[in-house]
Amino acid sequence: MKRKGNRQQLIYQLALGGISSAIALLLVWLSVVVRYGTIGFFVAACVALLVPLSQRYYFATISAYVVSSLLAFAIVGDIFMISGYVVCLAPLSIMSGIMLEKKVKWYIAMPIKAVFSGLALAFLYYVAGTIMISPDIIGEVPFWAVELVGIVALILVDLLMNEVYKVLKVRVERVLRKRVKEVEDEEEEDVNPFDNEE
Repeated sequence: MKRKGNRQQLIYQLALGGISSAIALLLVWLSVVVRYGTIGFFVAACVALLVPLSQRYYFATISAYVVSSLLAFAIVGDIFMISGYVVCLAPLSIMSGIMLEKKVKWYIAMPIKAVFSGLALAFLYYVAGTIMISPDIIGEVPFWAVELVGIVALILVDLLMNEVYKVLKVRVERVLRKRVKEVEDEEEEDVNPFDNEE
């Protein structure tokens, strides 16, 4: 029975990882096609990545992030157009979700997220030449202003994502628990009552 449970858990992990990757890829692609609401699409893609993470499927989450990033790059052809997702928002949301799961204290988590956000914004500003809002801002607004406003904005987005994650975790657990119960009921119905007789 334990082997069946492990196999079922692996199936759920692969399924959630695959679905998350596909949805994240679609949303990242839409962020390039639509041109408006880029941050909104990136945030929605990050929510998709949080689905397997909500069940502590860390490998599935990181795999979904890597696969969606590589496929998005292959489709778009310009890594800098999707760098806000690849470099900043996706790693930040995954890091934040893991910290929630591991119950890291806020006074430890917040400085780590702030430092990461600052480094990600520096990469976007100096290397990618974009800050997810408009490439026209580069050169018009000094980096210190981008850094200051950007870190505060990313922390606020992170707080919102934490609340979404908590709701998502409950919903996904409820669906999986219901599915597991259905499978167990089916297995009990399939048991032959005469199997235990000698």
